[in-house]
Amino acid sequence: MAIIGLSGGRHILASLLNMRSDIICAVLASAVTAPKLRWTSMGLNKDVTGYADSYEPIDFLDSKNFHPQLKVYVLGDLMDTNVPWHSQLPYAEKLKSWVQMSNCSTAQKYSQRHALGESGRVIGSMCLRDAPNSAIKVLEKAGFKG
Repeated sequence: MAIIGLSGGRHILASLLNMRSDIICAVLASAVTAPKLRWTSMGLNKDVTGYADSYEPIDFLDSKNFHPQLKVYVLGDLMDTNVPWHSQLPYAEKLKSWVQMSNCSTAQKYSQRHALGESGRVIGSMCLRDAPNSAIKVLEKAGFKG
């Protein structure tokens, strides 16, 4: 199974990775993987939804739950102000010790730096077809487009 999540949907995806062993490809685009880090870096004392008791997927990562061939791609724009790139990295770094992992960042030439859902779908499809990482890196160099 491949799953792709954008923004808050990525928070759900990160939670699913902690609970399911049938996921082979996961693409996390503009991902809220560290909600508390995200809202504190915005100068807030609670989430934009008004809650201060968010589920932090990183706190529940456990490699025994992962499919042995799990591949994870984390996509983000370096200039995204909605989900800053630095808030996506702690989760990605922790995952790297357990799974085949690739951080893909870009500085888009487009005004919508947060919306990487289409790029996520393309990479998810490539992952399921077992495309080499080098092919996915070509997309990164070209710049993600939505």
